[in-house]
Amino acid sequence: MSVREAIVAVTLRCNSRCTMCDIWENEGGEEVEPSYYYHLPRSLHQVNLTGGEATLREDLPEIVRVIAERCPDARIVLSTHGFHTKRLTEMVPRMREAAKRLAVRVSIDGIGETHDTLRGIKGAYKKCMETLDAMRRVGIRDLGVGFTLMRGNEDELIRVYDMALANRWEFASTVVHSSPIFFGEQQGMTPDPEKARAAFAELRKRQVKSRRPKDWFRAWFTDGVVDLVSGHQRRIDCTALERFFYLDPRGMVYTCHILDEPVGYLHEGYDNLPPRAPRKNRPRQKLHRTLLDDLHRRPHYAPESPPSDRLGGEAQARSRRLKLKPLAPNA
Repeated sequence: MSVREAIVAVTLRCNSRCTMCDIWENEGGEEVEPSYYYHLPRSLHQVNLTGGEATLREDLPEIVRVIAERCPDARIVLSTHGFHTKRLTEMVPRMREAAKRLAVRVSIDGIGETHDTLRGIKGAYKKCMETLDAMRRVGIRDLGVGFTLMRGNEDELIRVYDMALANRWEFASTVVHSSPIFFGEQQGMTPDPEKARAAFAELRKRQVKSRRPKDWFRAWFTDGVVDLVSGHQRRIDCTALERFFYLDPRGMVYTCHILDEPVGYLHEGYDNLPPRAPRKNRPRQKLHRTLLDDLHRRPHYAPESPPSDRLGGEAQARSRRLKLKPLAPNA
């Protein structure tokens, strides 16, 4: 089975001051040249370019060009905090020329002052809105926002979802989590479990009512997040290295961006890296794996089962029309 997806951090530099992430406290460190990305596996169908803040690299358009040339079938997703509207407006047209499938995702964790407070930058929300408008003007059709649920913004998830819906932006959500190699220790930002469950339950309800089949399957993932914040098992077995991997700015391959499990440098050849034993579902003590990870890693694959019985009869009826086996009520 060929690896299909990768999270690629092109830098650890960041000029945000997010309360749910410690990356900005780093000085950045070593960053490989754009040509290094010719070592990526050709089989990739999804590459999420992130940081730090990826737009702090002046050579980002060249990185996109190399990745698009090396992985011609890949959808390249640029994740950004959205503060650099002018820079993005200049960079993105060059990226579009190189990549036939380019997407942009802007992080928004609340409306107005809530977002500014969580991102630690006054006026951050306004800049994000300006960036989203600018991206549409320069022709980005695959445009969306990413929301991180954490302590203090549990009531904002649906507000941001509704805003995304009104503007025809894609919407992805996740729960704050810790990572020794990426976000740092964030247990103090863990959301209130009851509020988190209520927020995701409402999101699931709205996704099921959508007219888009894509949203019905997202509802299934959202239902899994409800399980996750309730301390239940993750529904999807971990397929790190087999289906996806994380690449840091130095060129080191990790099983994922959550666990401190380096396996070797990319230039050694991806197929030559040591294999990793399959990791089956198990109860989670911490919020290690999240919905956003799944959406980034598996955007082209519908889950084996669509929304379950507990999501309502409407979802069940759609499941039958799609001739897909529904999830058992107590799965």
